[in-house]
Amino acid sequence: MRIINNIIADFLYSVALKELGHGLHAIQDIEAHTPDYTQKFPIPGIEIYHHFDFPEADVAFTHKGEPDPRMLEAGVQSINYLGGFWEGVN
Repeated sequence: MRIINNIIADFLYSVALKELGHGLHAIQDIEAHTPDYTQKFPIPGIEIYHHFDFPEADVAFTHKGEPDPRMLEAGVQSINYLGGFWEGVN
């Protein structure tokens, strides 16, 4: 029975980490895909926004050598999200 419980626990652990990653990715995308850095990608019947033509959107530091404010805000939101997750599981 212990082996079955370990298999189930391992499965649930991997599912939980995957869900945590999905949520964290969504939180970080809020900053990464702000309207200032995205454009509409034409697919008939669907609205998709991406930063295809904005190479600076993927750079962590601005041209002045300062951290990108969107990166910093994504970091703050990530920490808050992980803190809420930790509270929820404890």
